[in-house]
Parts: sequence; C-alpha cells; structure tokens
Amino acid sequence: MSRIVFNLSILLLFISCNGAEQKEVYISEPKLSPVENYSTETFDEPFFSENHYGYAQFMKFDSSGKLTYQYPGGLNNQFVDSTKYYHSAEVILQIDTSTYYFRNCKATKSGDTIALSFTDNPFSRTHYELKAWKDQSSVNFQYNQNFTITDSSYRPSTYSVVNPGLIFDKKEYAKGDRIKGKLHVTVIGNHTWPKVYTDTVIIYGLFKTVIE
Repeated sequence: MSRIVFNLSILLLFISCNGAEQKEVYISEPKLSPVENYSTETFDEPFFSENHYGYAQFMKFDSSGKLTYQYPGGLNNQFVDSTKYYHSAEVILQIDTSTYYFRNCKATKSGDTIALSFTDNPFSRTHYELKAWKDQSSVNFQYNQNFTITDSSYRPSTYSVVNPGLIFDKKEYAKGDRIKGKLHVTVIGNHTWPKVYTDTVIIYGLFKTVIE
C-alpha cells in the first residue's frame, strides 16, 4: 500500500512540475481601442507590455520540449513551430457588418525600408492579407483577398488605399531588433463579380515583432 501511495505522489509531482514548465498563454480576440489611439506616437497600450508570444489552443510539446501547434482539422493536422508563428499583432478589419483579425505580423528589412506582412495564420484561415512598407519618405499598403473562384466570368477585385498611417516606435532599426508599431488605413474595394459593387474595409491595429 505504501508503495502505491509513494508512486502516486511521484506521479502527481511529475504532473505538477510539467505543468509549471509548460505554462499556457491564452490569446483573446483583439478589442478595438478608440480610433484616435492608432494615430498617436505613444505605446502605452496593454498589448505592448503583455506576453503574447505563445498560445495554447491545439498546442502540445514535442519529444524535445518544443512547443508546437496543430491545425484543428484539415491540412493533415500538421504541426507548425509556434516559436515562429506567435501572436504579434492586434489588427482589426471591419468589412461592412463583419469583423476579422490579423494576429500575426512578420517584419523584414531591406536597405532603409521596413516591410510588414499581416495574416491571421495560424489562428484562423481568413482569406485576407495586408502588406505595408515604410521608408524615410513614404508609406505604402497593399490589401488583398485571396479567393479561389473557378467561374470563367470572374475578374479579380481591385483595391485603393485611403489615408494610410503607419507609426513605428523608433526611427531606425537593424535586423534582429524588436519593433513596435501602429497602423490605420481605409481600403476601397471595387468588385465586378458576381455583380458590380464597392465596399469599404477599415483597418486599425497594433503590432510588435522581431525584424528578420
């Protein structure tokens, strides 16, 4: 009996220690701040001080202790390394009455240009993408909706950017630096399929990542 109690104690201690080592960080849906916040040069929003570099849903640790993420169904349920795909943005898209998110930001540097790429991978499988470039004299955005449509009458939509804004926490960066930023942009979509119409996409957001 004492051996059973001893073994049970060891098992509980093992589970407790593993739980302490493998602390999960849950990610909530981004909340829209007052619109004027996305135009200020202060970075005191809670997002910038919270530990968002991990997530718990559908995740596990592999045999080497690395944290991995499993897609919930489809794509053969393969695992991706969450050290590369982490919650690094809180960008909100408002399209008519619907709301979508970009919670992943990747940053690269070429010359004096910082390029940003926003998606919601791996948190969801939306078809929306946003790219941004900023150098010493200009700011550019590119928005796209990726849909696979086989109808021969389909013509891709075109998008125009209105009032782009992109703010960084510093003027100069090197590769490997952490970068914080804010963005706001309005996108006008012109569509000809299945009918001719326009829509407006309003995008506001915060991001923090490491420049690759």
